[in-house]
Amino acid sequence: MQALERRAFEHGATPESLMDEAGPNRARSPLAGRGLPLYAVAKLGAWLCGRASEIAISHDSDSEESLSPTSMIRHLGLAFRDLDARRF
Repeated sequence: MQALERRAFEHGATPESLMDEAGPNRARSPLAGRGLPLYAVAKLGAWLCGRASEIAISHDSDSEESLSPTSMIRHLGLAFRDLDARRF
């Protein structure tokens, strides 16, 4: 399954395409409650962590080498906003 999912991302699957599977309640519920398969939830969670890390690096004095989990966690809210606003 991992090889299939990796190929899906290589061929254009995006967080947006995964969000479209969730239906109209996506903005009002947590990731697992959005109606997505758990594997898609895990992929979105990984994307959110990566996006939060990008935000932390671009907005703070962190570098890729010095980024801490605490700094990444502080930026998860902004990553969720990007996800809900479909800014990827």
